[in-house]
Amino acid sequence: MEIFTIAYNKDLDLLKLQIKSFSTFLYPKEKNINIIINEKNKDAKNDEDELRKLAVPFKLNFLYQDDILPSDASSWGWISQQVCKLLAPTASDYIVFDCKDILINPVHIDEITPEIKPNIRKTPGYDGYMEFYNDVSDLLGETFKVYPHITTPKIIKIDVRDKIFNLLNQRQGVSDFFKKYKMPSEFILHDLVKMHIGGEFQYSHRAIKMYALWDEAHLESLDLEKVFKTSKIIKVHHRLSKSPKYNKLYRRLFKRADKESNIK
Repeated sequence: MEIFTIAYNKDLDLLKLQIKSFSTFLYPKEKNINIIINEKNKDAKNDEDELRKLAVPFKLNFLYQDDILPSDASSWGWISQQVCKLLAPTASDYIVFDCKDILINPVHIDEITPEIKPNIRKTPGYDGYMEFYNDVSDLLGETFKVYPHITTPKIIKIDVRDKIFNLLNQRQGVSDFFKKYKMPSEFILHDLVKMHIGGEFQYSHRAIKMYALWDEAHLESLDLEKVFKTSKIIKVHHRLSKSPKYNKLYRRLFKRADKESNIK
């Protein structure tokens, strides 16, 4: 199963932390990692050598926005990131990460692959996605009673993606469909189509434990030592880089990955 992670130029420091955490904590080590820089501007090429050094023993493959999306994608805003995840250049099942997904303990790829059952109730913040959710349901001619998870890491099943391409007039149709909405979700689309074609969600008790830092309040209340004991991934949103406490958190996470790497 291939691995993709996605970042913007502004996220490069966070991407370096993520790649260092993969190098230390992600198994098996023979996998390659595909990095999508979702920018038309290729300034990140200056950082490719440093990222490759941080990734050892993994090998990195770099892709840029115009390797995947049409030439006008830089004007799409946030939506371009979602479409990139669905149009990743591969012919097999794959896992997508955001660069904010930082590993803090050993993770085998098999711990990520078991899928989690969709929620039976809407989670906070889900209402903004309901126009998209309802339109996808109408497109499929089906009423769903669950709400798919919308966060990474996430498995994209290639048979489901093929069905999406058929429904939406192939790759260009996916882009056109997403651009109609203020808040679409690649994962809502994927999971509703998966259920429509009869795919089951296999819940596993090994479903990976994550801790999310979305805003300043989360950072203020963070007990990092407890998180190290109870979670395997910490999600660090880029907006926190403006916080005075962000740099300290960044250094601690990088130091942890570096220390554990040296122990091994």
